[in-house]
Amino acid sequence: PLVVHYWELYLELRHSVGSNGFSPNPVSFSEIAAFQSLTGIDLDGYGIDLLRSLDQVFMKVWNSKDE
Repeated sequence: PLVVHYWELYLELRHSVGSNGFSPNPVSFSEIAAFQSLTGIDLDGYGIDLLRSLDQVFMKVWNSKDE
């Protein structure tokens, strides 16, 4: 299914993103562009928005664990 495909792409992308020493950094547009360039995957606007939305959820959950 398409959802699984994007989830797998997100996990691969997330593993390439660094941290600030205290928590993971959010996925940036430049990291998505580098990911596309290195993998040969051409994401459309929907795919980019979906990856960023998944990352927003990840960051929200990560940050809430300290509350």
